[in-house]
Amino acid sequence: MVQLCQFTVHFGNRRMAVKIVKNDSWFSEKEELMLKKLRNLDQDKNNLVKFLDRFKYGGLVCLAFELLDINLYDFMKQRHFMPLHLCQIRIITQQMHVALNALKSISLVHADIKPDNIMFINHQSQPFKLKLIDFGLAAPVSALCPGTEMQALGYRAPEVILGLPLNEAVDMWALGCVLAFVYLGQHLYPTECEYEVIKAIVQILDDMAKTRPQMSTTEIDDTRAFLSLLKQMLHVDPDRRITPSEALEYSCIIQLKKIV
Repeated sequence: MVQLCQFTVHFGNRRMAVKIVKNDSWFSEKEELMLKKLRNLDQDKNNLVKFLDRFKYGGLVCLAFELLDINLYDFMKQRHFMPLHLCQIRIITQQMHVALNALKSISLVHADIKPDNIMFINHQSQPFKLKLIDFGLAAPVSALCPGTEMQALGYRAPEVILGLPLNEAVDMWALGCVLAFVYLGQHLYPTECEYEVIKAIVQILDDMAKTRPQMSTTEIDDTRAFLSLLKQMLHVDPDRRITPSEALEYSCIIQLKKIV
């Protein structure tokens, strides 16, 4: 059993987020190993949560992380799931592709990307500055086997559902579903039945461009560019799915870099 809580750790009076792992030392050791791999990267630059320490308290295993703000799902909930503007979505897109590119560089798969696992650092002082969190299901690409259980339904890649060979492309699929969620204000795919997910995959993307009427010419062009990228992120064939480095060179991301 895993429980996530936040409290003040009396170490220079620094506040940390603490993930408590009850009665599952193997789970905590596995996650700690993945988190130590992340230390080979610049976690701030690559938009990855910082792992600070592992300790025991009252017989419980605790993993300490930097304290962040609100996750993307709760942020959307506070907005009553009102879709984000494309300019905001592009900022999220660029940062998360940087994160995936960093994970790919060390052959690590997150395996549980969803709105709950993307957090704002401090939305008041740093609007839309985000980090990827929760590496409890992360694994080396070499350790992935067909039939491995991973990813929340609704963010689960088709190759995972069908028991096909797996690689880091599963993360790109899940991120595509996240971006569709903030674009639509609702889950792109069903979240309760794998059969319904597969059924929806073949028919849903072509309808997305019709969800935002009364757009200017510029907005129409931006939407087309975003949906073009999204379709490549959500390609059913993982071998043809766009990679993080390719996505970072995509026109709407390059445009964002110029603006920033």
